[in-house]
Amino acid sequence: MEIHEQKTQFYNRRPFRKSAVSPEPSPPTTNNLDTLWFPIPKHERQRWQLPSLKSLLLGFTITVMFSLLVVAASGAALFYNSPIIFPGVTVLDVELGTQTKTAAATALQANWHEQTINLTTLNASWDITLAELGISLDVPATITQAHTQGRTLDSWQQIINNRGTVPVQPVWQMDIAIADAFLQEKADELAISAQDARVDIVNGRVLIIPAIPGQAL
Repeated sequence: MEIHEQKTQFYNRRPFRKSAVSPEPSPPTTNNLDTLWFPIPKHERQRWQLPSLKSLLLGFTITVMFSLLVVAASGAALFYNSPIIFPGVTVLDVELGTQTKTAAATALQANWHEQTINLTTLNASWDITLAELGISLDVPATITQAHTQGRTLDSWQQIINNRGTVPVQPVWQMDIAIADAFLQEKADELAISAQDARVDIVNGRVLIIPAIPGQAL
């Protein structure tokens, strides 16, 4: 019997391994024979997750919008209850916007005295102050009226029509006794004697002089 030697060759090969495959979940065991269990395919499981993502985005959007509405409502409530006057409000050409009611009253009190009235007659003319005629500005009532601007629907319509500028009419008070005393002092200057119509002859010519109406306090 002959024995032959044969060389054995070894090759560097990786061992073959079976890829791990996750087994499908086993159906739940139950004693109820009427219950059937069907595994959901992978593509259907992915489709089932899409509505959840849309719901999250929708919920996030609604939350952000609701937060903005809450912030806007809170800001409007703070402004409504604050003493700040709406921007663009003016009284007697004095800018009162963005000022508090106290600061606006101080500014208005310091400026309204500069207002004058021109009193004109046939023979004279005077520039007199409001105080000389007994006219005074009701500052609290005027400031209250200015403070309501931007806080009512009617004022918002006026703001839109005036493009952001809101001129507010001042509230005046008048002392008749002071006005009467001032006019009595000016009575002589205001008085004009009445003259009847007449006919004059000048250098042989006839001149007709019309009547002049008089005036007196």
